Amino acid sequence: MKNDNLEDFFPTPPDLIERLLSKVKWSEVHQILEPSAGRGDLAAAALRRGVNSVYGSRRCKIDTIEINPDLRSVLLGKEFAVVHDDFLTFNSFKVYDLIIANFPFSTGSRHLSKAITLLQRTGGRLVCLVNAETIKNTYTAERQAIAYALEDAGAEIEFIENAFTTAARKTSVEVALINVSFERIRPASIIVDHLKKAEAAELEERGEPAPIAERDFVKAMVARFDFEAKAGVRLIDEWFAMRPFIEERHTPKGSSETPRPIIELKIGDKGSLESLSDLVNRYLRRLRTKYWTILVNDPRYTGQYTSNLQTDLRSKLEDLKDYDFSVFNIERLAEDMAVRVAKGVEDAIVALFDKFSRSHAYGKEFDEGNIHYYNGWKTNKVHKVNHKVIIPLHAHSAYSYSVDYRAQETLEDMVKVFNYLSDNKIENTRQLTGDTLKHAFEVRDLSKIDMRYFRLTIYKKGTVHIHFTDKALLDKFNIFVGQRKNWLPPAYGRKEYQDLNFEERRVVDSFQTPKEYGEILARSDYYIVKDAKALLN
Repeated sequence: MKNDNLEDFFPTPPDLIERLLSKVKWSEVHQILEPSAGRGDLAAAALRRGVNSVYGSRRCKIDTIEINPDLRSVLLGKEFAVVHDDFLTFNSFKVYDLIIANFPFSTGSRHLSKAITLLQRTGGRLVCLVNAETIKNTYTAERQAIAYALEDAGAEIEFIENAFTTAARKTSVEVALINVSFERIRPASIIVDHLKKAEAAELEERGEPAPIAERDFVKAMVARFDFEAKAGVRLIDEWFAMRPFIEERHTPKGSSETPRPIIELKIGDKGSLESLSDLVNRYLRRLRTKYWTILVNDPRYTGQYTSNLQTDLRSKLEDLKDYDFSVFNIERLAEDMAVRVAKGVEDAIVALFDKFSRSHAYGKEFDEGNIHYYNGWKTNKVHKVNHKVIIPLHAHSAYSYSVDYRAQETLEDMVKVFNYLSDNKIENTRQLTGDTLKHAFEVRDLSKIDMRYFRLTIYKKGTVHIHFTDKALLDKFNIFVGQRKNWLPPAYGRKEYQDLNFEERRVVDSFQTPKEYGEILARSDYYIVKDAKALLN
């Protein structure tokens, strides 16, 4: 703390320096300003702390300011960067993460006000010492403004008596140690603001609501993509327009040399020396990748797909990067997936049947308990799934008392399969499964977990017991698979029982009772699925 005549020069005692530095979160600090540097004691200590705080390949750097020319010479001799003489007249576009200071006792309010104003613009932390009267006695408008700013930012203020009584230059002045952080303000974008106003004017002229507010989330996503595309292209255009003014060195008029710009514009692994069209096209390709990835991972779009279908959809991402993210192309993707989905749903139903039956009907626990055998059409010893099945599934996470993510995916697929078969579908199967399992593990009750179509009991030994709660739905499941595997006669569900021939009745009698067959026939529109596409409605 000093003025030009050294009357206000009071070097900070070592213990007080350590007290100041202990307030700093050094992992957040890369660039420091010491605006009342004196002979550099505080700056040197800060650098020693900062040297151990590495962020990537960057280390702390410090700029100093000192009004006294003799002390400036001392700082320069110690190889400090002295960037200005009088902090009160200091103006810079540079951004500092930390201002650390022992401000002059006589003019502390002016220096503190200056530091606060600087950090309010850019964000950052201020840790400083100032005459306690600056904080305690707010008789001026400047001090009142300081008090308001510190309170608004949630400053920590500590008053210290006799702090300088053992210093190299003693004084009885009480000081205030201030530790305050100002939030970094995200700058407003002129380009974005202009586009928003233009978009609002266009919508008002057409008399339409803003697309982002529409119920159709696909249209809302396309609107967002269009907005980001316009903003990014406008930014690239602006960079090219500014390029002649931001070159590393002056190029004489008529020169064929193309100097590099000071500000690089890089998209991916290629940068500013590309043409305007190359940069724009690379930007748009990466933006399309972003939005196609969001879409194919959004449960509102893919939530009803089983895991095999979701994997199939994600495999198309590389091709989708070259297609505009538009409603037309999204609808084309949906049409293409509809064919795959119908086949995928059929495969998923059959695969689940096999998981319940043939795949795991082994060993003492599973031995034929999952299935009921019957005589199939022109074959022997085929089967259907019983109302209770047991499958090996390690549902417990190895790291905590929670569901294993792979087991959760399997259980989600089970719910989705029966959701396809059900007339009373669940809108969001993923949410039902996730929320239900999460609650079960939170309350530590893993018995009879209700999954709408069945109940689960999860055992730590690595099995899951499944009890089906909807007999009609289980019958539909068995009939669907039996017909796909050609285990049921072609006339099943089409002819009255008495009209079936001997071989057809033999299969039906083995599969179910004549009364049960009659019930199936009475509701054949529910039980008999001729085309898997019908399950997608």
